[in-house]
Formats: sequence, C-alpha cells, structure tokens
Amino acid sequence: MPNGNTYYWQVPFQITNQALIRARFLSIAQLYDESNNLFSIVYPSFALIEPINPGLSFYPNTQTEIKWIATSTNYIKILFSPDNGQTWTLVQDSVPAASGSYLWTIPNLPSTMCKIRIVDVNDNLIYDTSDYPFTIGYLPNLILVSPNGGENYVKGDSILIRWLGSYLTGGLYLDYSIDSGATWINITSKWGNPNGDSYTWIAPAIIAKVLIRVSYIDIPVINDQSDGTFTICFYPAVYATQYPVVCQPNTVDITAYIADSLNASGTYNYWLDIQAIQPLNNPYQVSTSGIYYITKHTTYGGCTDTTSIEILVGTTPSPPVIASQQHLCSGDTAAVIEATGINIYWYADSLLAVLIDTGQSIPASQFNSDTVLYLTQFVYPACPSPPAQIEINYFQTPLPPQATIPSPYCAGDSVAPLVVGGTNINWYDDVSLTNLVNQGNMLSLPPLYNDTVFYVTQNVSNCESMPMILPVEINPIPSKPTISQSGMDIVSSSPVGNQWFNDQGQMLDTNQYFTPPVDGFYYVVVTINGCVSDTSDIIYYYITGNQLHDAVGNGLFVYPNPFNDVMFIYNYSNTEASYNVEIYNTISQKLYANTLKFDEHTHVYSINPGNLPKGAYILYLKGDRDNIVTKIIKH
Repeated sequence: MPNGNTYYWQVPFQITNQALIRARFLSIAQLYDESNNLFSIVYPSFALIEPINPGLSFYPNTQTEIKWIATSTNYIKILFSPDNGQTWTLVQDSVPAASGSYLWTIPNLPSTMCKIRIVDVNDNLIYDTSDYPFTIGYLPNLILVSPNGGENYVKGDSILIRWLGSYLTGGLYLDYSIDSGATWINITSKWGNPNGDSYTWIAPAIIAKVLIRVSYIDIPVINDQSDGTFTICFYPAVYATQYPVVCQPNTVDITAYIADSLNASGTYNYWLDIQAIQPLNNPYQVSTSGIYYITKHTTYGGCTDTTSIEILVGTTPSPPVIASQQHLCSGDTAAVIEATGINIYWYADSLLAVLIDTGQSIPASQFNSDTVLYLTQFVYPACPSPPAQIEINYFQTPLPPQATIPSPYCAGDSVAPLVVGGTNINWYDDVSLTNLVNQGNMLSLPPLYNDTVFYVTQNVSNCESMPMILPVEINPIPSKPTISQSGMDIVSSSPVGNQWFNDQGQMLDTNQYFTPPVDGFYYVVVTINGCVSDTSDIIYYYITGNQLHDAVGNGLFVYPNPFNDVMFIYNYSNTEASYNVEIYNTISQKLYANTLKFDEHTHVYSINPGNLPKGAYILYLKGDRDNIVTKIIKH
C-alpha cells in the first residue's frame, strides 16, 4: 500500500547521530521522501545482544556466549525457555552486569522454540528476551565397534575400522595413538554416512600397542575410541655383522639384530634350511658359501618370521698391476693413470677409506702434487685384493723456449741457423709434434723456397713444454721481367718493384714506364720484398727512329734494325769473342763478309754493307764458340 502504511524496523546496533530514513517509489527512483531532520541511534541501557538473530542452532553440551548491555543495574540473572517463553528455567541468578557476557553450556533439551531472557536482579520488570527462537538439536552419538582391543596385526595387514552413530551429519576423523591416547595421529577424514560405516586401514610399520579413535568433525568432543589396545608388529630384519661376501681365509659371524628396541626382544634361531629342520650350531665362524636362515619370534606383539641371508665365500685375488705412467706434468689433461685388473678401486689412503675413482684408468688432471695412491681389484664374488701402491711424481711443465723470429728470406737464399734458448730443445715441423726434425738449441737449414714453420719445445724433468711457433718467411723471387714499347716509353712487364739501368749500370728510374733519355742499351730488374729478379734481356733504344732493338744472343746487339747505311754490333757482355760476319740475301747470295774481334777495349763494330737495295737480309755471325743468325732490314 504505497498510498499509506507502516513498517516496523528493528533498530540495528550501529551507534550514530547522523541517521536518516528514506522512503522511495520502486518504479520511479527519483520519487522519494526522507526524514526532515537527523536522529540518533544510541546504546540501550538494558538489552540482550546475543542470541537474538533468527535461524540459530546449537548442540547439547556445546558452549555459546550470552551477551548483553546493562548500564542501569549492577547484577542480572539469566533465564532459559525451551517453549517460546511459556516456562522459564534459571541459568544463573547473579551475574555482574558490567561483564557483558556469560559462557553458557547448552543443555540437553532438544527444541526449536528456545529463548534466553536477562532480568534486572533488583527489578523483575526490567528484562529483555531473544527476538527470535533458536534451536537446540539432539545430542549426536558415536560408537567405535572395531578394533576394540586385544587384536594382533602385522605390518601391512588390512585393519577394518567400524563404527555406529546417530544424529550425525558431515564427516568423521579417524586417528590412532601409540602412547595410550596422549597424542593422536590422523589416519584419514571420512565423509559419507557418519552414522554407520567402515574404513580399511593398512597397518603401518610400527611395533606398538595401538588405540583407534573416531571423532565427529563438526563437534570433535563427540568421539569414541577402542576400549583396549591392540598390537601391531612387524617381522625382524636380519643383518650379517661382516661382509655378505667372505674372502678366504676370513670367516663371517652371522648374528641378527633389530633396530627397534620393542621388537628386539625374543629368540633368534639359525638354520641350514628354510624348513627350520637342520640347525646351524655355530653361526659365528661361517666359511662356506650358502644360504642361511634365521627365525625370530618377538616377545612384544608375538610376530614370528623366518628370513635368509646368502653368504658367498671367495678367494682373495692378487693386487692389480700398474700399467701406465707414474710421471705427471702439469697441464697434461689427456694423461691417464692405468692399471690392469678386474673391478679396480682407487683410494687416497692406505686404509682404503677415501675412494677416488673406479675403473681401469683415472684422469691424471685431478692431481697437482706428488701423490701416493692405493688400488685394489674385486674378483667375484667381490673379494678385494691387498692394495697395490703407486707413487705419482708431479712436475711443473716448463714454459715454451724463447727465440727471435728471423727476418724474411728470399727463395733460395742461404738461411742463418735458427737459435732458441732453453733446455733439451726439440724441433718439429708439424703442429701435432709428431715429426721430430732436430734436437738442440740450434737448427741449420739448407736454402728454402717456401714459408716454413717450426714448432719448438723444451723438456725439463721429462715434461715437454707447449711449442713456441717459429716461422721462417720465404719471399719468392720475382719473375724475370720482359720489356715492351708503348709510344716513346719502354715498359716493364712487372707493375711494381722496377729498377731501370743503362749499360753503365746506372739506375735511371723505378716506374713501370720509362722514357730513355738517349740512344743506348737498357735493361730492367724487379725487386719485391728485398728479392731481386733476373735481369731482363738488354734492349737497344734508338731515339731517332724511336725504335727498340732486341739482343740477337750471347750478349750481342745489332742496331739499328732496320738500318739505312750503317749498322752496329755491340758486345754488351764485355767478354772476348771473335765472329765472322756475313750478310746474305733471301736467295742465299753472300753480299758482305768481315771479321770482328771483341776484347776489353773493343765493344762496338760498325758494319757498312754498301749500296744494298732496300729489303730483308740474313745476318750470319760465325763465332769461335757459337753461331748466330738473325734477320735485318735495309731502308
């Protein structure tokens, strides 16, 4: 009825002096009205605070707090009604009002119409009652059925835990105790039907008198436990007091012990057969291979078991044989120490307590000082030999030897001996140091034609150093240059390193192109990296005709060629020689003859063959050592 009505509002416990009330139209949020002025919510002078809310529920024998505000009196009394206030029972007759609360134990009076009332001790008309009734439920019941005491179990057995209950919802805790309930160990949390069910528990590896407890998760005080203890034990574990493998002439004592003191009591019996028929009368000096059996019946828990132990008796082998170097050099990561034997163990001490490695060999890189090692071999059935001892001598690897790298040589030059400083010098020509070519501080070499590298080491205390790399650089001899003509220039076939000379041995230029200043003989030499080529063929350069003339052989030049009237024959070799000069035409007719004698004073002869027609002719020089034939042209 939005057009006019009332609503009773329960004032909340929210103290304020800024309170307002608003009423608004649901369909039109903007249409509302509110209090014209602020009002206050203050603490009441006498009021019950808890329990007052609807829907509260409690179980018997549990506890809850009753809370109030009572500033107008010194003491209050607390009343309880199970029938919505028709009858009241006194809970507490005099409680200090200032305490504000009272811890109430819920009575076993199941009802859905329960209320609490607080009353001023001095005035029964001053009181306050729960706004809504609350519920006290039925008291849940829980009974453990089994195990309930007196049972005996062995580790690994399936133990069936069973229980019955009433008025239970939710789940249960299953716990066990091995100290008569002083402490509890959780087995599991069981959900489903807590009013009657079971759980299969696998007996743990313990030796104890055990209790089982089942508890209601919602109210842990609702629980039940075994009426008496039951026993869990496990079979004994048997150990030989010496090696399971006995090496002659040793024997072994077979004795049994149990680590757990509770299971240690009882009787041990030793047998030669699993049926426990043939007793082992003396289990303390066994020297024969076989399987032996031990029966243990524990006093605590009454567990009985038979276990076995196999004893292998073997022959003690001889020590292993040292098979490799005992001399180590620092930095030699590839070196190994080897021994011959079976299942070799390497130890750092004579007591064979500190194991370093196993196997036929161990890397030497793990040692950096003189060391003594002890090694044994194990031969089936794993009998260790007496230890063999090996002394390892450790030496520092020397530094590479020192030497000055020689300056480059030219191919074919004599090479000065190579000299290095150091001790016990080895010379190799390969980086793997496999091809030894010399020993000693000096290496003499024949003339070399290619770059050569030597790897030089020194050896101190049989430790060879890393190699010093000693290169010998060999520069090639430049090819013999040839001379061609380009315009007014004569040109060397080499683009670099040129040295132009005249017939007096004077160097005139160093470029590839050279313009001769006068008529004459010229040649070129190429020098690269200090290496000098053979001298080019000598040419004659004739400026008047701008012509280049070649040598005809054996140190002789004919120029100019072609010629007009006179030609010259020049002996640039400066050696003594005699030649008969003859000129023939193309049909082998002799047209000219003369004799030339060259010596240290006479180098050039002029030839005037007379009025020869223009054309080609054959010049024939007959010497006392050789003959020269060349073509000449008359202009």
